Amino acid sequence: MIYKSDLISKLLKEPFENGNDELIIISGYGSSKFLDDIITKLPDIKITLVLGMASQGIPKIDYELYKEICERDNNIVVKFQLESPPTHMKIYQWLRDGNPTECFIGSANFSYSGFVNNNEIMTLVNQDCMDLIKEFIDKSVYCLSEDLLTDNLLLFSSKIPLQEQTENESKLSNINRDFITNHQLKRYEYDEEYTEVALIFSNGLNRGLRNRNNSYLDIDKNLTFFDKCLPIGEEGTMEIDELRLKVIRSGQFGRQLHVLHDYYDFYSILLSILSLDSDDVIDYAALRRMNLETIKFKYIERGLISLQL
Repeated sequence: MIYKSDLISKLLKEPFENGNDELIIISGYGSSKFLDDIITKLPDIKITLVLGMASQGIPKIDYELYKEICERDNNIVVKFQLESPPTHMKIYQWLRDGNPTECFIGSANFSYSGFVNNNEIMTLVNQDCMDLIKEFIDKSVYCLSEDLLTDNLLLFSSKIPLQEQTENESKLSNINRDFITNHQLKRYEYDEEYTEVALIFSNGLNRGLRNRNNSYLDIDKNLTFFDKCLPIGEEGTMEIDELRLKVIRSGQFGRQLHVLHDYYDFYSILLSILSLDSDDVIDYAALRRMNLETIKFKYIERGLISLQL
């Protein structure tokens, strides 16, 4: 088994130096910056990266870098799986002269979070996974395909410039929590067309985000806005770029805004906006680093709101 600090060395560097020349990766999520760094460290490597959870959205900044990498390096192929059900598994299959050799499976996404920051584990298996890999490759769309954006790929706006997405800045653990507790937070009033929902309250994270399972937004400070556009108990629609999701208010006095979808909730949506992996934690550090203390909603018509990115 390979654990955390050895992942880059044991999973990527050593197999390449031992004569393997091609790596096929099935990963739920990925990082374009991590891919760019790896191909710099391992020149001439051939990589096919399939992102199995792409139906949940790709940050625009990642999408643009994936395209740039594939345009300049014919050895690199990045594909997005948009078909359901999404694929969360992680498979790293090495090949030599087109023949499968070592295959690793485990928990690590192809990203800094997966290989550097999180506690992850991978293990070498005694069989190749090429039949399974081919199934996911066939389901996926090449990132340079002209039809990609018409195949329902959701692109999230990122709040941070690409050059600032460094390895150190992706670590979210070092944070002075007293800063948030003592920080004077703004309160946003209803103005007919827009409202801003606080992601950080004076007593901590928006309570709907504290449990990542079936997460929601606490809209207690925004009830006037939502009473107009989304009455309690009525299903409505929330637009995010080109994506349309069903939402509903529930809880006492309709203070909770929930997404009615198998693969989306507010936690997963914010992870995509923040360019984080599915296993990352949304905390004060992430929200403050991205200057994302609130998110803005726009009133379109009764039953229809838009999340403004």
